[in-house]
Amino acid sequence: MALRFATTRNKPLPKFTLAFVLASFTLIWLAQTRPQWQLFAQLAILPQDFSRMDYLALREWHRLLTALFLHANWFHWLGNMVIFLPLGIHLERHTSSLWLTVVFLLSGLVGNLASLLALHDSSHFLLGASGAISGLLGAWLRLFPQKRLHVLIPVGLYLQKARIPIVIFILIWLVTQFALQLNSHNYQVAWSAHIAGFLTGFLLASLMRP
Repeated sequence: MALRFATTRNKPLPKFTLAFVLASFTLIWLAQTRPQWQLFAQLAILPQDFSRMDYLALREWHRLLTALFLHANWFHWLGNMVIFLPLGIHLERHTSSLWLTVVFLLSGLVGNLASLLALHDSSHFLLGASGAISGLLGAWLRLFPQKRLHVLIPVGLYLQKARIPIVIFILIWLVTQFALQLNSHNYQVAWSAHIAGFLTGFLLASLMRP
């Protein structure tokens, strides 16, 4: 799948997008080169601690944001970056670095809070940028509903080019998230963060029109 956007504007450097990629890359590298639990214990979220109103958790609400920069493994990181890079670059160039930063962090924050409610008794670390990235999808849908994705569809032995409206792609994605959330006992993924982040990004884009 490829994303193509035509524009005649000067293209400013997507500062936040590049900074997030660099920061998350550095953290996943550190997590893979030393005892992983140490980094997660310092920056990730442990839902059961928050649900018990643990003494330590009460004084470390910053974890709701720092957890966005952590990933469980390289596959997790790459999967998020494949979606984040085109979204972040496009949105940042058509809005501003500050606008994108606010939407990204607030969507991730709300997504993590939703996950805490859904996974309140979990002993697994909650981490990853999926909720924040879902917020960018929601913002993208609100600001650029007419955009189309250029995709390759396999037809027999050939690949057929097609242009799919972004609204259809995102709606399919959102329905999938709701379906997975209903069957979330079979997964260790915070689907609720995806849904809450998406809705937050959509609302913020409505309130904070660039």
